[in-house]
Amino acid sequence: SRFDLAAFIAGLIYDELGADSRDVSRHGPSPLEVTADPRLLTLALSNGLRNAIDAVALVKKEDGRHPVVVTWGQTDVDVWISIIDAGPGLPGALDRIFEIGQTSKPEHRGFGLAVARQAMETLGGTVTLSAAQGGGACFELRWER
Repeated sequence: SRFDLAAFIAGLIYDELGADSRDVSRHGPSPLEVTADPRLLTLALSNGLRNAIDAVALVKKEDGRHPVVVTWGQTDVDVWISIIDAGPGLPGALDRIFEIGQTSKPEHRGFGLAVARQAMETLGGTVTLSAAQGGGACFELRWER
């Protein structure tokens, strides 16, 4: 369906974090009309957002910057959303991180990133996770326009 990505992201952040949503900085064109399945996008984006929030909870930074930044936009061929966190960074090798059961969190079962990947593949898109400049991680979703 067709919807405003900026409003969608703002709503999802508020639904996931409530009052703590003010800790997330949002940057992107508003409105930005896109075509996608909002249910699949919710599965992928909410998993990335929760991982970013969990990561920054491990690191207390007092530098005045937002610990999580969500950006979005589009090119002439695709739409993208990035979640950049100021957490401790990525654990070890990333070659199996999107597989079911893979986790670096002792009390988690390792389904979040696998669900995000499946949702994006079903949408005809991709999800990537990489080290962010200056530490932390960058979770990125992309799908065709």
